[in-house]
Amino acid sequence: MLKVILIVSSVILLLFLMMCFLVKPGERRIESFDIRTFAHRGYHDENAPENSLTAFENAKRLGHGVELDVQLTLDEHLVVFHDQDLERMCGVSRNIGDLTYEELLEYKLKGSNEKIPLFEDVLAILEDRPIICEIKTQKGVTDIRACKPVCEAIDLYKGPTANS
Repeated sequence: MLKVILIVSSVILLLFLMMCFLVKPGERRIESFDIRTFAHRGYHDENAPENSLTAFENAKRLGHGVELDVQLTLDEHLVVFHDQDLERMCGVSRNIGDLTYEELLEYKLKGSNEKIPLFEDVLAILEDRPIICEIKTQKGVTDIRACKPVCEAIDLYKGPTANS
């Protein structure tokens, strides 16, 4: 029994040390983020649905950084949208990855006139605001096809970014 406890304790200690090594507590990762407020999916309210161009314009106007999610459409356009499917925001049970961008334009965000924006259009609006960008998964797996075009778009962006 003591041997089992020692083995389990050793494994837990090893995992903890690995986590500390990988995370490096106290180390600042992004020197250029000099703001503390980030608008999650843009600064959205009843007049500007989340992930809409208006929500991103609001965040910029208020001086916030932005957290956003990027994923690929069926025809490999980068769009800014959090959910895999359109149910919550557009009221239809369709997946982003199963639709072309042209098909996505048929749907409005939360009954507004806003559409799901292209990543490049959001970057153009934000100009130089700090961005935290997550590449979303498709059906539980990160779509590696999105990585290169996201990085290429971010390389051209003038503001500070963090990607995951």
